[in-house]
Amino acid sequence: MQELIKITEHNGENVVSARELHKFLEASERFSAWFERQIQYGFTENEDYVGCKQFNTLANQELIDYALTLDCAKEISMIQKSEKGKKARRYFLDCEKILKQKLLPSYQIENPVERAKKWIQEQEKVLLLEKQIKHNEVKINFIDRVIASDDMIDIGQCAKVLELPFGRNTLFKELREKGIFFKNKNEPKQAFIERGYFKLKEAFIETNTHGTISVIKVLVTQRGLGYLSTLFESAQSPKKLKKIT
Repeated sequence: MQELIKITEHNGENVVSARELHKFLEASERFSAWFERQIQYGFTENEDYVGCKQFNTLANQELIDYALTLDCAKEISMIQKSEKGKKARRYFLDCEKILKQKLLPSYQIENPVERAKKWIQEQEKVLLLEKQIKHNEVKINFIDRVIASDDMIDIGQCAKVLELPFGRNTLFKELREKGIFFKNKNEPKQAFIERGYFKLKEAFIETNTHGTISVIKVLVTQRGLGYLSTLFESAQSPKKLKKIT
């Protein structure tokens, strides 16, 4: 169907520009006077129409416009009592049918071509949803395995598992600022170790200049994972994690 008047969306509702309708109807009055006369037929602001602005590139300025609901646009077209008005009203009625069909499931659409198009769209949505579900299942299963076991993960892995919006270094900083770690080093305070949230593991590293040196690695237990999940309000498997805090 040929587009006679552009239909756009405003706050989730299909609307028509009053200026575009005025132009299509070839009204002889200036737009402001014409629109003022139309609303005297009982149209309500913020219900049938809402004020907005339209940028005119030729005049290089913003113009006052109004977004009309389709019902409002149909009625205004009808009261013009002109051939253009009749044509606009029939156009809006046809557009409404098409828009309503888009909301119908494919099996309720009579037109075989439109039914096939809608079916393809539905299948694409299903495939996308299945892909997302599969992706989420992989992540949730990983967390569940960590929680159900005695495995421990390091701080960097913890940030990834909980899907925090930052990485290892920022997580260390956050833990220091929250008083869980010491202010001057990346190690948990004894109270949080005793609660079973963290464990310290000594590791030995060979260096070219200082020989073998000892470093302390902080590990997060499955209990600590639940604690940090609650602390940072992680969206990753919250029910399962909160049980173990």
